[in-house]
Amino acid sequence: MSRLASIVVGLLLLGILASPAEAVIEIGGLLTTDTTWTNQDTILVTSTVVVADSVELTIQPGTVILFNDIMSLNCTGQLQARGTESAPIVFTSSADTAGGSPEVGSWSGVNITVGGFGSLSYCTVRNATNAVRAYDAEVEIANCLIENFSLRGVDLYGIAGTAAARGTVRRSIIRQTAPDRQGTGIGIYAYRGSQLTAIQTRIYHCGTGMDIYAVSSLEPSYEVVSCDLQHHSLRAFYVHAGG
Repeated sequence: MSRLASIVVGLLLLGILASPAEAVIEIGGLLTTDTTWTNQDTILVTSTVVVADSVELTIQPGTVILFNDIMSLNCTGQLQARGTESAPIVFTSSADTAGGSPEVGSWSGVNITVGGFGSLSYCTVRNATNAVRAYDAEVEIANCLIENFSLRGVDLYGIAGTAAARGTVRRSIIRQTAPDRQGTGIGIYAYRGSQLTAIQTRIYHCGTGMDIYAVSSLEPSYEVVSCDLQHHSLRAFYVHAGG
């Protein structure tokens, strides 16, 4: 079994709650001081969380973060979400619990915004609209499982200029598995002034695997190495020239 396959099998076998949390902690609003979310509690986001500029949010391995409808995690500071192979971090809908039936796109996603930085490793992100988004910001994604999104798995949106949004995706899986989502959405989207590096990543069962979209004089730069793009309803890889 390949290293990537073993990572994902481990994530799936662990399920949502790798270990029972002691309590559900409701969180929302602006974080103005450095904060750590621990794996002793399940985090329930009841209103959008905003990590302020110069503030760092650290999420411990094994932490589960549940989002009520349309809520999101927005970071203009730093997000350190570094799970492990045996204790992944999970971001998902609050309906994604035993016996629940979450709707794909029921929460907004993890957004790294203007000037922010996000590091996600060994994370599962599911049921969001745009699962992980960098808007004139930088994000690093490694050994993650991103699935069942309504629009995009990874969204790099560079407006301010060349390389305004930077994203690296390594050894991850991006996919649609929900019956009503297969063949829809974009696995990785790089727009205007964005810079994408994708390495050893599998993307499948989307509408488009990767979409590189230039507008006028702003063209994304991209490097794609040893990626596997299969079973897409429209196309595996698409480049739109500026115009």
